[in-house]
Amino acid sequence: MSNDQNDLLRRARNRRTALAPQRPAAADVDAGPAPLSHAQQRMWLMEHLGQGGALYNVPIATRLRGPLDRAALATALTGLTERHAVLRTRYPRRGEQPYQHLEAAGPVPLAVLDATGDGTEQLAAEAARPFDLTDGPVLRALLLRHAPEDHTLLLTIHHIAVDGGSLPVLAADLAELYAAARDGVEPRLPAPGMPYAEYARQERARDTELTAAADALAARLAGARPLPLLRPVAPGARERRAGLHAVPLDPATVEGLRQLGARHGATLFAVVLTAAFATLRTAGGQDDLTLGCASGHRARPELRRTVGLGVNTLAVRAEPAGDASFAEALALVRGALLEAQQHHQVPFDLVVERLGAAARGADGTPLLSASCDLVQPATALTLPGLDAEHVDVDLELAKFDLTLVLEEGPRPRCLVQHDHAALDGATAARLAEAFAAVLRAVVEDADRPLAELPGELLARADRHPVLEALAAHPGVADAAVVETADGQPLAYAVVRGAVAPSGTDLRARLRAAVPAAELPLAVTLLDRIPRGADGAVDRDRLPGAAARDAHSTPAARAEAARATAATGPRVLVRTAFGVRR
Repeated sequence: MSNDQNDLLRRARNRRTALAPQRPAAADVDAGPAPLSHAQQRMWLMEHLGQGGALYNVPIATRLRGPLDRAALATALTGLTERHAVLRTRYPRRGEQPYQHLEAAGPVPLAVLDATGDGTEQLAAEAARPFDLTDGPVLRALLLRHAPEDHTLLLTIHHIAVDGGSLPVLAADLAELYAAARDGVEPRLPAPGMPYAEYARQERARDTELTAAADALAARLAGARPLPLLRPVAPGARERRAGLHAVPLDPATVEGLRQLGARHGATLFAVVLTAAFATLRTAGGQDDLTLGCASGHRARPELRRTVGLGVNTLAVRAEPAGDASFAEALALVRGALLEAQQHHQVPFDLVVERLGAAARGADGTPLLSASCDLVQPATALTLPGLDAEHVDVDLELAKFDLTLVLEEGPRPRCLVQHDHAALDGATAARLAEAFAAVLRAVVEDADRPLAELPGELLARADRHPVLEALAAHPGVADAAVVETADGQPLAYAVVRGAVAPSGTDLRARLRAAVPAAELPLAVTLLDRIPRGADGAVDRDRLPGAAARDAHSTPAARAEAARATAATGPRVLVRTAFGVRR
C-alpha cells in the first residue's frame, strides 16, 4: 500500500473518530454534585422566591411539514439529553444551598396532541407552564398534529439550562440525531463542549477573585441614577406583563449604521447602544445613564459548544452631553462598553450585592432597569426531509422594565419592550418611533448634536406646563395632571429622596413657573399614581377628581359631556414625549 493511500486511510480514521457519537464526559458522571453558577444561582433564587413563573421559560416552536418520523424525533430528543447533561439536571437543596444533580439519561417524553384550531392557545399554555427546578425535568417536548404530514414541535426549556448561544448547538445536534435515527445509522457529531457542571465548578473556584473585581465595578457605578422615565414599582413578585412596539427600518439604514461604526472603529452594537443612550437621554431628561446589555462566556474554545447558561449582564454607564455630536457620543459609549466587556466574567449579581441600597434609587427603581440589544430574527429548527417554519410563541413577559432592540434580518425593525407597571404603552410606542428616528438620522449625519436629534422635537411637543415644572423637580418620581369639567387642573405627585418636597413646596415652585390660569389649587402627594393594566392613569382613583366633577355647574357638566363625547376625558400624564390624552 502506498504512502498516499496510508495517509488517506489515516485521515479517514481520524475523521470517523472526530465525528463518532459522543458520550457524556466523565465529569458529568463521576464528579458528584456541582454548585450552581452565579447566573444559575440568581435564576434559582427568583424561582425560590416565587418571582419566576414563566418569566424564564424559553419556548422554541417550529411548524414541520412533510413525512415526520415521530419515533426518530423521540430518539433524537433522548440523544440530545444524553449528550448535554445540563438538560437532565435538577436543582435540589442541602439545607438552604442548591446544587446541580445530574439525572441518569432516559427517554424524553414526546407528548402528541391534535391541534385545536391553529394551535396557538395550546402552544401558549404549554410554553407558560412553570417548571419545578427541584424535581425536574427542565426540558419539555410537545408535538401538535394539524394533519398527517403537518405538525408543530414545541420545545420548552428553562433558562437555567440554556442561553442564546446554546440554541444553535442544540438545533444542529437535534437535526443530526434525527437524521441518524431515521436512517438507522450512527450520528456524526463533533465533540461536545465542556460539561456545564464543570464550568460552574471552575467559576466558583474563582469566587475570591470575582468578588474583588465586583468591588471595583461597584465603585464605578457609585452615584449612578435610575432612568427617570420609568415609574417606581414595588419590589417583589409581580406579573411583569410586557408590551411590545415595533417600527420597521429599511435594510439600507442598518447597512448605513454598520458602515458608520466601521468608520469610527465601532461595532454595529456599539452604534445601536449609542442611539439608545441618545434616545433615553432625551426621553428621561438626564445625561448620566446606565444601560444593561448581555455578554456571553464563550470566548474559550472549550466552551463554544457548551450548552448551558453562559450569559452575564453588563452595566454600561455613560454621560453623553446634549452638545456632543453623535460621533463623539459613539466614542464615549464605545469606550464604556469596552471597559465593561473587559470584566464580562464578573457576575452582575455580585456587583449588585456590593452596591447594596445604592442598586436602587430613592424611590426603589432599580439602577439597571433599562437595557439594549442587537438580535437576529428567530430561526426554525430544521429537520432533514421536512419544510420548517419558525412559530413565534410570545409569553408577553418583560425581564427588564424597558428594552430597546434592533432586530437585523431581511426585514429589520426597532423593538421596544416594556413592563406595563413601569411605563405606559403610549410612551413606549413614541419611544420606539423616536429610537427609529435617531437611527435613521445618524446615518445621514453623524456629526449632528444629540440635542438636535429627532427625539428632542418629540420631547418638546404638547407638554402641559404643570407637568414640565413637576418633571423638572429632582424630588418628583412620577406625576399626573387632570382637568376637571370646569377646566380646573388638579396636580398629583409621587416624591422621592431623604428630604422630599411637600405639596406646598411644589405648588410654590409651580406659582413661579406656570401661568396663573394653569396653576392647580394644590399638589396632592400620593404613594403611587393609580393606573390601569395598560399603564394609563385611573382618573376615578385620583382623590378629589371625581368630587370636583360632581360639584361643577350644570353648564360646565354639559360642556364637559359634549367634549368627552367628541374627544374622550382629558387626562394628562407625565411622559417625556408629551401628554397622554
